[in-house]
Amino acid sequence: AKAEIFMGMAPASAAILNRDNPQFARLAAAAKECGLKKILGFGRDVKSDARMLECVEHTDSSEIKADILGKKITYRLSVPGLHVAMNSLGALCAAVMAGADLQACAAALSYYKQPKGRGVIQNITLPEGSITVIDESYNASPIAVRFAIRVLGQMAPSKGGRRILALGDMRELGKTSPALHADLAKDIAEAKIDKVFCCGEMMAHLFEALPPALRGAHTKTSAELAPLVASTAHAGDVITIKGSKSMLMPMVLEALRELDEGHASKLAS
Repeated sequence: AKAEIFMGMAPASAAILNRDNPQFARLAAAAKECGLKKILGFGRDVKSDARMLECVEHTDSSEIKADILGKKITYRLSVPGLHVAMNSLGALCAAVMAGADLQACAAALSYYKQPKGRGVIQNITLPEGSITVIDESYNASPIAVRFAIRVLGQMAPSKGGRRILALGDMRELGKTSPALHADLAKDIAEAKIDKVFCCGEMMAHLFEALPPALRGAHTKTSAELAPLVASTAHAGDVITIKGSKSMLMPMVLEALRELDEGHASKLAS
């Protein structure tokens, strides 16, 4: 379906594709069939036109060394996550192809802010401290959930805090959906997540694949899950919320926001 984009592009246009993606060759072939002459790749692959040379990840940013179309550059990305760092390569490649200044564009990435529901980090103030919430509630796919779990695993909870994951179903995955949900248990174990809360029919497969100690709760809907996550949260916790858009995971975020001491006054203002 992504390849359908090429059908509306002029021959002089450039297709910039993730070279590390197993579908790269398939997409590149589709672009050629549509008459595109410029097909560029980004990623860690040595054949990438925009290549990641090094990425030092921090809890709130990444330091990146890259080769963009033959020019080596070092820059800082103001949000965490290797997946975001990789996407920045494609963005810089596109900017250069459009005639923009590489150095200026790379410098601008130090001011980048995640869109709503795409990894925004916020603090919720409680009487005894605060909770850190990573809002990934906009949408979900297996690879995106894995990266979200990875980022949560890199976060350091405050004293007495835990890494908590609130997940809703990943939709439209077909016959492999049960296995794709259950397989997330491996990533959760590697990231040393402390508690997992799930909602949705498919997430039941993940919930059952988890060790009993990691099981927080499983419900049918996010409306049922939200108060359970809010009731278990305490100061020092880091909580990631993610699920397909139709699962309405922002309900969980809103339940956590209502714990904020200043929530009522903020609404009034």
